[in-house]
Amino acid sequence: MYYNYAMESFSAETLTSGIRSIFWLFLIVYLITGGVLVYHWQRYGGKSKVLFIVETVFIVGSVIFALAAFFAIPK
Repeated sequence: MYYNYAMESFSAETLTSGIRSIFWLFLIVYLITGGVLVYHWQRYGGKSKVLFIVETVFIVGSVIFALAAFFAIPK
């Protein structure tokens, strides 16, 4: 038998920490991009009901998916 030294320093805690870091980085980039998108919708899109529905679906959907992703990360 042989011993796998590479797996000795690898733990579930390290993996979870890395996943959380990637999640927060992605969330920050997504919030900035989403903010720019909503700004342009409001600035150049006018006050149409369709635009209001699109913004609402985008924001509510984003919150739902972000919360689902957050709670899916192992503790």
